[in-house]
Amino acid sequence: MYAFEILESRRLLAGNVKAAVKGETLILTGDNAGNQIDIDGVNGNITVTGIGTVINGSNTELSFSGIENVVVNLKKGDDVVNLGRLGDLVILHNLSINTAGGDDIVDFWGLIGALEVGGNIQIKTGGGADEVYLDGITVQDSVSVDLGGGSDLVNVSQCTFLDSAFINGRGGFDQVFDAGGNNSFPLLKSIESVLVD
Repeated sequence: MYAFEILESRRLLAGNVKAAVKGETLILTGDNAGNQIDIDGVNGNITVTGIGTVINGSNTELSFSGIENVVVNLKKGDDVVNLGRLGDLVILHNLSINTAGGDDIVDFWGLIGALEVGGNIQIKTGGGADEVYLDGITVQDSVSVDLGGGSDLVNVSQCTFLDSAFINGRGGFDQVFDAGGNNSFPLLKSIESVLVD
């Protein structure tokens, strides 16, 4: 039986993430430092919290209403994006995450509370040794994970994919771990190792 344990992070986190609303879309733009953010909320009310990172220059949690789409662009640095870590997260339409270069972590905490996306999910981690944890999410439309260069890890556990799902490893030695409980499993391309619980 295989298992992955998330160890306490030793990375230096800092920087400023700019949050802006355009129409019904919340856009989060990082800098070249190692940014860490938590994204939570339901029914169009989304909260963003920085951990060692300020949001719009503030150390306090920021809340946004009327949000249907979330776009995250974090540029360079070793970034961490937590989704649903502090509570439920329901995004009414689409979610896009681009962490660019660096050793990045994108973590869906759906095994703790409700985590649903009413549209599609698109994740691009760029170069570096990246980790993506798809845990306990329900997605109405397509899911695309593009790992870029580097040796990367994807964990998939107790997910409900109601449309297509695809993971592209590209360069490096990439691993996908099927921890079970999924209604279907993503199509894989350029993945060197697949582990099944």
